Amino acid sequence: MLHRALAALIGLLGVLAIGLAVASATVWRASDVLTASATAAEGASYVVTDPGVLDLAAQDVTVRAAAPDGAPVVLALGRSADVDAWVGTDAHTRVTGLSDVETLATDDVAATTTEPATEATADPTTEPTTEPTAEATEPAAEAPATVADPSGSDLWVEEVRGEGTAELAWTAEEGRWSVLVAAPGGQRPGVELSWPQEVSTPWLVPGVAVGSLLVLVALVWGLLQWRASRRPARTTAGHAVDAADGATLTRRERRLREEALARQPRGDARETLLRGRTVRLAGPRDTAPSSDATSGPVTGPVAATGPSGEPGVPTTGSTAAGRPTSAPPTPAPADGERAAQPTPA
Repeated sequence: MLHRALAALIGLLGVLAIGLAVASATVWRASDVLTASATAAEGASYVVTDPGVLDLAAQDVTVRAAAPDGAPVVLALGRSADVDAWVGTDAHTRVTGLSDVETLATDDVAATTTEPATEATADPTTEPTTEPTAEATEPAAEAPATVADPSGSDLWVEEVRGEGTAELAWTAEEGRWSVLVAAPGGQRPGVELSWPQEVSTPWLVPGVAVGSLLVLVALVWGLLQWRASRRPARTTAGHAVDAADGATLTRRERRLREEALARQPRGDARETLLRGRTVRLAGPRDTAPSSDATSGPVTGPVAATGPSGEPGVPTTGSTAAGRPTSAPPTPAPADGERAAQPTPA
């Protein structure tokens, strides 16, 4: 029973190893493409990548830009110095790296404005008047914020424009390069960078090999245990049968019966198992002298015959010197029978 339990446990471990190996190559396998994204901060219509971000995870990168509501969006690739010079002091969001496997790390840069300096005159040229002016001045309306369109500039190495989305593929080159994402309509643009990845599955082949070996060992061990459990059932078919009712005797029954027969006196009739059948061996008291036996010495052993006509054990004989051996007492004759008398010499 213990061997069967161990075989089943080994088989279960093999199946588990195969399952984990397959899962490492399918369910738990990393993606072939690393994709991270970011969105411009509130009030910013530009996104700029820092030098080294484009080739951060691989030499090849795909840049995707998006603007809400299908607004125009521009992707421009150029030298980092040219991109920074074009953006100037406008509000923008800088992409500095990866925050996690799905998010780009960003840094928001607010717009900076320079106000012209005003010099106060020492001597006023006009005297203040206390009379109200005839016409009241109305506050000037605020001009709508405008966002410069980087399209058509000779600073860019590559430029892509689209309605709602734009995509640019680039392979890393020597130098410091940056990407500018702009939404000329004043919306907050978003940017997404994708790098192809080489993903390996080192545990697939070893896991499947070890698991298959464990399953094979469990199957062979279980088969051997099954054959061993079936062997006694086949051998009992060839055991001796009981002379009384023909029932099949097991090994234990045969052993107990032989031990019981061995403890019987040697002078009594005994039964033994020979070649799968019960044989009765006659003892000395089961033999009778022959009617034609002489009183002289016996020259050879006399074999007793049992009730079934089979030869028994020898009961009388002579020694090498010719002296007769002592014969056991003759049993009393039954009623109506006459005991056989030896014929005088």
